Amino acid sequence: FPDCHRVWEHQLRDLSREFHVIAFDLRGCGRSAPVPGRDNYRIERLLPDIAAVIDAVRGRDAAVHLVGHDWGSVLGWSFVSHPQYGRRVRSWTSMSGPHVGLMWQWLFRKLRSGRLADAKAAFEQFAHSWYIFALNIPGAGRALFRFAGVELWQRALRQGGVRAGDPYLDIGQDEVEQIVLGPIGLYQQNAFRPPQVPAPGSIRLPVQLIVPLDDQFIRPGLFEYLDETCTDLTRVPLDANHWAQRSHAAEVTALLRAFVQRVEGSARPKATTRRKKKA
Repeated sequence: FPDCHRVWEHQLRDLSREFHVIAFDLRGCGRSAPVPGRDNYRIERLLPDIAAVIDAVRGRDAAVHLVGHDWGSVLGWSFVSHPQYGRRVRSWTSMSGPHVGLMWQWLFRKLRSGRLADAKAAFEQFAHSWYIFALNIPGAGRALFRFAGVELWQRALRQGGVRAGDPYLDIGQDEVEQIVLGPIGLYQQNAFRPPQVPAPGSIRLPVQLIVPLDDQFIRPGLFEYLDETCTDLTRVPLDANHWAQRSHAAEVTALLRAFVQRVEGSARPKATTRRKKKA
């Protein structure tokens, strides 16, 4: 949020030369139709959508290298930590999106520590997350995006590091509404009713955490304790803002390529060399 599949177009173009790469619009976003119902954007309702895409493009027994950003990353954490869906993933790359339950756990842990530095870090994240509370005011988010959608959308992306002149910023009011109005439900149905927190050490697949150090929405410290949950975690700091896949497209693409190649390389059986005995 507030993106569609186009946010990944640089990675789609460059990585598709070597891999089968898929990006899709979540329900109610872009070209995907909304699903009626009060809880249609609850995280547990969205996880089968990801599995359905994998089934459709790779087959029912396939596993993929999953990549997520912002709410795509939030959903990805719940997908890979789920006992059923996690088996569909060979590796997981997350950028700028925490597991909602772990986010709240981190905030409470900081506030309860009694240390001034920890309290400061927690309140800093609260300050950067002001939009979560704003979008939970009934009707406010939809009214604002209907009234000034293009301006709000472009301002948010520019604040998050998308550079002037990026064609991704060229958008009309109808397209903004297609992208934004439905997925506001993600904030309203999940932010204060988070999914179950994964148990310590329960995420055992290879995880790459790309951390934009200047992220104006998700502060780097939020992932401080992630090593307790992931047994195979690679942290990669990146001198970038929130939309790094746009502003630092080549760097993000290179990180994805190298990580997938590393995971695939380690998954192959090692060749053995037998020496002939001398006669």
